[in-house]
Amino acid sequence: MNIYMPSSVVEEVEYPGNLFLQSSRCDVKVKRLQEWLNFHLCGTKIDGLFGSATKSALAKFQGNNNINASGQLDQTTWSLLVKPMVDAMAIPASTGKSYGDVVQMIAKQHLTVRPVEIGGQNCGPWVRAYMKGHDGNNYPWCAGFVSFVLAQSAQCLGTNAPLSYTFSCDDMVKDARGSGLFLGIDHSERSPLIFAKRRTSTDWTHVGFCFSWESGVFVTIEGNTNDQHSREGFELAEKYRSTEEEGYDFIRIT
Repeated sequence: MNIYMPSSVVEEVEYPGNLFLQSSRCDVKVKRLQEWLNFHLCGTKIDGLFGSATKSALAKFQGNNNINASGQLDQTTWSLLVKPMVDAMAIPASTGKSYGDVVQMIAKQHLTVRPVEIGGQNCGPWVRAYMKGHDGNNYPWCAGFVSFVLAQSAQCLGTNAPLSYTFSCDDMVKDARGSGLFLGIDHSERSPLIFAKRRTSTDWTHVGFCFSWESGVFVTIEGNTNDQHSREGFELAEKYRSTEEEGYDFIRIT
């Protein structure tokens, strides 16, 4: 299987080696292990300390996956922990597919494994993967997710992404305008589009993909969202948004 592996993903999925019980030294490798355990619902405190709670959570994960519940990290266990991210990075067969087709396929790959924030607002391995190693309060990641999928899709087809990689909704709209891809409120084109939620004439607060339309409703795949369609959510999700709601602009990807 061909895999898309930018450095931000390598950092999250590379096997960290043996980790040992410790009492006082915070270790970023242990922190990553704890984040992945939480992703798999084997919750333990994310403090970078490999203590008895982390060991027990690790043993629980191992038992859930029918491998030796030693509470020690090995390559087999790590590969199972990071498998969702590796699966999302697969380069699908693209013969006869358009760029829009591949973008939709790859966005759905990510959706299938349900990326979420882990360890705080805009934190965790998924956020860092999309945001080139960055996470934390200052890194809302909806535009990072869109940029990542555009880049992954471009590599799949051996071409260039239509928009520059950005963490900023405003910069994405500015780039689209400069590239002739900005449609404004016109959504008559039914190929895959990017939507941009407009707050003012110069400020856009949220972006995502829209892939299908149903009687005035467009179906999205978007990052950093939640049940309230917030710009500061916690997950990657499929959402149904109404064109009757004001403030949506649209961007072509081809």
